[in-house]
This record gives sequence, C-alpha cells and structure tokens, in this order.
Amino acid sequence: MIKNLKQKVLQHHLNNLKSKYCNRSIHICICLTLFVCLFCREILQKAENSRTGHQISKVQIQQIENSELKHEEDLEKIRLRNISLKSLQKKLEKTLRQREQLAEGLHMIDFEQLKIENQTLNEKIEERNEELSKLKRKKTLTVQILTHIREKLKYIELQNNLLKQKVNTLETFITTKRNSVTIKKLERDELRIENKEYKAKQGFATSDLLLLDYEKRKYQTQEVEANIMELKNRYDLLTKQLQFTNTSNIFSSSMGEGSGGGGGGGGRSIKFGGLLSSSAVRETTSAGGGLGNGGLQVSRGMNANTKPGMMSAGNYKLSR
Repeated sequence: MIKNLKQKVLQHHLNNLKSKYCNRSIHICICLTLFVCLFCREILQKAENSRTGHQISKVQIQQIENSELKHEEDLEKIRLRNISLKSLQKKLEKTLRQREQLAEGLHMIDFEQLKIENQTLNEKIEERNEELSKLKRKKTLTVQILTHIREKLKYIELQNNLLKQKVNTLETFITTKRNSVTIKKLERDELRIENKEYKAKQGFATSDLLLLDYEKRKYQTQEVEANIMELKNRYDLLTKQLQFTNTSNIFSSSMGEGSGGGGGGGGRSIKFGGLLSSSAVRETTSAGGGLGNGGLQVSRGMNANTKPGMMSAGNYKLSR
C-alpha cells in the first residue's frame, strides 16, 4: 500500500514537473521567436540590395516576416505532434513489456509453432516457385509457338492469295473451255446427224457381205454387157453377111454370064475395114476352091485387145 502511495505521489509530482517543463519550453520558444523576429527585422532594415544598393522596402520585409511566422507555426505543430507521438510510443512500450511479463512461458511454444508454420510456408513457397518456373517455361514455349504460328499464318495467307489468283484464272479458263465444249458438242451433234444421213444414203458400205455381193453383181453385169455387145456385133455381122451374100450372088450370076460358068480366073478378095473397132472382114473368091463359085467361109479370130468371153465385130473373116 505504502509503495503504491509513494508511486502515485511520485507519478503526480513527475506529471507536474512535465507540465511545468512543457510550459517553460513553450515560453522559451515564444521568446526565441520574438527575439528572432526583432533581430531579423533589424537586420532586414539595415540590409541593402547587392545589385542596386537600395534598402529593402517595408512591404518585402513584411512578406518575409509573414513567411517566417508561418514556418514557425508549422514547426510548433510538428513539435507538438512529435511530443504526442513520443508519449504514445512510451505507452505502447509499457503495454508490450506488460504482455511480455505476463506471457513469458508462452514464448517458447509460440516460437516452435511459428517455426513449424515457417517451414510449411517455406515448403509452400518452394512449391509455388517451382510452379512459377514451370509456368515461365510454358510461357516461353507458348510465345515461341505463337510466333511460329503467326509466321506460318502469314505464309499460308500468302499461299492462299496465290491459290485464289490461280483459282480465278482457272475459272476463267474453265468458262472459256466450257463455252468451247458447248460449241464443239453442237458441232458434234451436227456431224452425227450428217453421218447418219450419209450412212442412210450409203446403205451397204459398212457390211463386207454386201460389198462382196455388189462386186459379184458388178462383175456379172459387166459379163452380161460384154455378151450383149458380142451378140449385137454378131447380129450386125450376120446382117452384113446376108447383105454380102445377096450382093455376091448377084455378082456371081453376072460373072457366070460373062465367063461362061467356068472355073478359071484369078482370085479376088474384097476387104471391108473401118466398120467396127479393130475389125476386118475379108471376102476371097477363088476359081478352083472347095466351096465353088460364090462359096463363103466365115472364120473367127482373136485380137490382142479382146478379152476372153468378149467378141468384137472385127474378129470375123469372110472367105469365098
């Protein structure tokens, strides 16, 4: 109890001394400021400008004093703030000391717990650092991949533009070719129609059997025509022979009358030429012939130009 009373008395006395100290310090500060102001004013009144040599005006002196007063007021405020902060610091230090005194036994336990927590936190920090390094590596890889992809995209865009130009040229080429194909198809259809017409007109040109039959018929018609010509020539020749016999009979009768029906006299021959192509008809008369007076002999000969099976009118020879 006595100790507490003594402490309280001492504390009260100490607080009084502190208050007196504060009052004295404030009074000293005021006196100093007044002294400084009066001293500065005297110095400013005696001061001169170094360039012009004139004394400083009262207005400038008043401005300087006002600025000094403001600085002093700011200093007083800062000092009072400093004193209050120091008192707070002392109070906080006292409370800390009291807490330390109350919990001296708990410090070791807290320290061990903090160590364990620190270890766990360090492990977590290491794990996070590892994850960070992995993420940095991934970031570098992704950046490289992105740059590569961008370059590839630019290249592909250029190739795409080139291919678009090629496609446009090919489309124009294809359109022209399609137009030409349509024109060619129309021409083809026209040619097909013409070909069908020609085939219809041609008839048997495509089949071999018809061609062989046509050739056989043609050869047969040629043979028939040759036979017809031969028969015509023979008919003409026979008509001429009849005419010749008639004329020869008339001639023989006249000769018999003139020579007395004998058998002398030289032979006489009459040749007929130019009646038919490459032909010659001969008439011979002889005095002592086997045929007698007025006898006719028809002989058939072959020229070099006559074919087998074909006869010309000039191949017959008449002899008498």
